[in-house]
Amino acid sequence: MQFKNVVIQSLAAIDAPIKITSTQIAERLRPAMERLGIRQDLLENITGIGARRVWDHGTQPSDAATLAAEKAIADAGIERDKIGVLINTSVCRDFLEPSTACLVHGNLNLHERCLNFDIGNACLAFLNGMDVAARMIERGEVEYALIVDAELTAATGYAERDTAVEMLARLPASKRRRTIAADKAYDTRDFVARTRGLGFTPHVAQNTTNRRSAIDGRTTRHAGHVVSQRIRK
Repeated sequence: MQFKNVVIQSLAAIDAPIKITSTQIAERLRPAMERLGIRQDLLENITGIGARRVWDHGTQPSDAATLAAEKAIADAGIERDKIGVLINTSVCRDFLEPSTACLVHGNLNLHERCLNFDIGNACLAFLNGMDVAARMIERGEVEYALIVDAELTAATGYAERDTAVEMLARLPASKRRRTIAADKAYDTRDFVARTRGLGFTPHVAQNTTNRRSAIDGRTTRHAGHVVSQRIRK
């Protein structure tokens, strides 16, 4: 569908406020690493992660979405009473019910006439939300629409991989074999097995530093593995 009356008024994003670098973690572990003869840069080399962003304890997806929404509204320079629909598209949610959109609506103190609902479709949900909002604007049902998305999980050490698997599981089924590219932090037997179980070929970077990779020659011998690794970077 071609839209004649729809534009993106503003786009805003925020990061979690607490930044923890791999160098900082390595410094805290220095005594143990020196005692074991482990080099200081090992953590970043193994994980491929230079820094992590952490939210304050107790922060919910709706809280993070609200912060981004406030910034988007301010950047757009519009009155919030003119927002006719709020759509949340995140994988992570505060609760199964009520919807996260409902909570963000209350946090923003939007007008009671403003509709709100969640759309779930993994990483495609944001695009789906834009399409739904654009159609509502084009038809004259609402003047402005606000789409929010916030992803955060508890720091268990497995959160990134667990969230990735959850997002893959939400994608529509396909008869075609699909691939998923990831860095060496995802080179674990559990992640590889779970992604294969969902019908994806894990094109994960091998981590062979003092360990055996969960990705063997059956995957790395194919040119597609090299292509996937190049594209993800």
